[in-house]
Amino acid sequence: MIAKKYIYGRRPLPPNTFIGGVGSTLSTKNLLAAKLGIASTRIKSFRIVNDEVQAYIQGNYNLATLLFGNYADPSAANLNITHYFDNDNLVKAIGIYSFANCINFSDFKFLGLNRLDNRAFFNTGVVHANLHTLPATMLGEPHGWFQNCSKLRTANLGNFTSNNFLNCFNKCISLESVVMKSKFYGADTLTNVGVIDFENEFVEILSDYSMRQNSRFQKVVVNNCIQMGESVLYKNSNTEGQYNWLKEFIAPKVISIGNSAFRNNAGLNLVDIRACKTLGSSVFLNALKLGTIIKVHIFLATSNAGSPDGNLTYAKNNRNAIVEFYDDNGNYVSTL
Repeated sequence: MIAKKYIYGRRPLPPNTFIGGVGSTLSTKNLLAAKLGIASTRIKSFRIVNDEVQAYIQGNYNLATLLFGNYADPSAANLNITHYFDNDNLVKAIGIYSFANCINFSDFKFLGLNRLDNRAFFNTGVVHANLHTLPATMLGEPHGWFQNCSKLRTANLGNFTSNNFLNCFNKCISLESVVMKSKFYGADTLTNVGVIDFENEFVEILSDYSMRQNSRFQKVVVNNCIQMGESVLYKNSNTEGQYNWLKEFIAPKVISIGNSAFRNNAGLNLVDIRACKTLGSSVFLNALKLGTIIKVHIFLATSNAGSPDGNLTYAKNNRNAIVEFYDDNGNYVSTL
């Protein structure tokens, strides 16, 4: 009986790869090998259980561009695939649009990656993006990695850093927690997300539009940020169009802030930018709660031809803001 159950008396190798929802289309070892672009001899065991492909794959491999997904034509994406678990960390790279628009793809395990390309998980149903093993530097760019993933709740990008987080989490409206160690956030890195309180000790540069239109932001703390671009926190509104959610912004080391950075955030009651010496135009336009406390560098007390910066005058005259000036050491000097 044992000889009948196991070929040549050898027990089949336990699966190290699990792909859900594709058992009917990848129903043989050869079909799976062709899909993954590997030799069938590398698949040492294969079976289908409840439409899940379970296989033991030998050796590293990459997931190709458009493997299951399709960015240009969502109807061409695989709508059946539900998960992909690489338990032995064999997958080293995931190509562009590999799972794009696979709307029922909700979970994955890829902890051996050294490359992840643009929009790899665009508009999927992923809930938890655990990429905590990502190295500090690797090939590929995080442009749109999880864009439009409306069910995404948590994300951990490990030690990875980049200068191009463009749209990485744009429209991840359920995102509640994100771990990022990058020093630079590109445009729309965290736009239209569900985060309430955001604290990050790594980011140094928030580029134009990097954290705008977030309906649940209440507190932002970026203690090591030194530069903010244009409209970084522009219009953090709720679904009714009321711009009163963001309450506190704390960036005590920022020295330069671009145009309209806080525009249309009428609920702000604390802005701590005590090292800031440069403010663009309309920084506080249609922003600030009555009596908001604004902390800035003493340089701005006379930066406008001997008078206070125009943004501060606007804040005081139109929003009854309490403008406090601080010295190079972060100590209070005076009030406007």
